[in-house]
Amino acid sequence: MKNNKKASISSSLKVGLLAFLFMVVIAYGFQITKVDLEELRSETRQESLIRVTRALAKPDLFEYEQVEQVVNTPIYVPCPAG
Repeated sequence: MKNNKKASISSSLKVGLLAFLFMVVIAYGFQITKVDLEELRSETRQESLIRVTRALAKPDLFEYEQVEQVVNTPIYVPCPAG
């Protein structure tokens, strides 16, 4: 059972308009925030990107720096009567 419905013109226009508005918003955001894609090629950015990528690839979610201390103290417990 194939569904041979064709998309209506209005739904196609809606999708096209939404895609266009999305691209306009992204372009406006790039312009306002002054994103410079050439800056991503700088050496310091590359080093930072490598560190971030390694941290994302091997996250230490359950490993924390630990310090062990051994403490000996007497605990006095009363004996039951009898």
